[in-house]
Amino acid sequence: MRLATTRGTNALLERRGARLVHFTTAGFEDSSPSRPAAPGSVRAEHPASEPLPDETVGLPGRLAADGSVIESLDLDATAARVADLRTRGFECASIALLHAQRDPRHEELVEALLRDAGFAHVARSSALSPFQGLLRRSQTAATDAYLGPCVADYLRAVQDGLGETGATLHCMTSAGGSSRPGTAGPWTAC
Repeated sequence: MRLATTRGTNALLERRGARLVHFTTAGFEDSSPSRPAAPGSVRAEHPASEPLPDETVGLPGRLAADGSVIESLDLDATAARVADLRTRGFECASIALLHAQRDPRHEELVEALLRDAGFAHVARSSALSPFQGLLRRSQTAATDAYLGPCVADYLRAVQDGLGETGATLHCMTSAGGSSRPGTAGPWTAC
């Protein structure tokens, strides 16, 4: 069965995504997804939407442009913050740290902390969009984390509906191709 759906698009437009926390490098919290447009820019003609993340957390630790470590990630402080966020009900997170496309190890450490703490959906920018540009990677990771649970629930229901027919489910991607649910890429549910 091949499936194309607007489930994710509708959830984004109607702001029905998951409650989301976004992790970034300390000092870059203003580079969060859906930042307001600069006056006079093309984007300024459209009202700025609310950011997808309910909260943005700046983490101590920093990589240089070549991926070398300038400041090590403070795992104890990060673990304490993650524990606090879980007690406050957060289950979905996105991670986009400065220069993680060069060396993803800080993002991988944060992802491991989040998964160990019980976060159900974690989107890591260096896995989803390993390209230069913190804002671009932040937007991709936040969108995946915000919409992933909604799309995954929908696809599970469709797959369950197929039952024992032997049919395999394929989803149309935004690039026009198709993939099986659970494969790597944006909206990993599809």
